[in-house]
Amino acid sequence: MQDNVAEAMENADGFALRRIRFLIGEAKENAPRDQAITFTMRVLSNVATVGFDASSTQIKLRNRNVSRAASEFLSECIDGSEWSHATINEHPVPLKETWSWLCANSLSITEQEVWCHFLQNKMVTILKGEDRSLTALGLRSSSQYGNRYIAAGIEVVLLAHSPSELLKRKPL
Repeated sequence: MQDNVAEAMENADGFALRRIRFLIGEAKENAPRDQAITFTMRVLSNVATVGFDASSTQIKLRNRNVSRAASEFLSECIDGSEWSHATINEHPVPLKETWSWLCANSLSITEQEVWCHFLQNKMVTILKGEDRSLTALGLRSSSQYGNRYIAAGIEVVLLAHSPSELLKRKPL
């Protein structure tokens, strides 16, 4: 997991910890992945990615983890609406796989390990066409983390600034 688990837990506030405890409790009960579990994982992913929970559009505007193709598209965008319409937030480790991992390790997993999992697998904003490629290749819900992106030709890059900031800096 993360090199400094203690540091990771310092960054996990009560909001995140309550949700992590809920997930661990449900995993220990072998609960099926339902809407409450899925939504909780989405919220934790949002918090790990941008520091708070927000709408999909707001995450896209703040997420610095993007595909190279999305980064290139961003340089051509005129506003956040165009950016949001052409992209999706993608979980590098699909939530289906995260839930399977939680259930398989529920008796021994710690809150720290769960939080580190979300921190190490921050969402990536990709173009909708890239998402269609993952689906066409049968990799949309695959656990082959790095391999599925490689197979779909998706390279992840870290922007120097958020898409929102980059769009603000564009000349009119």
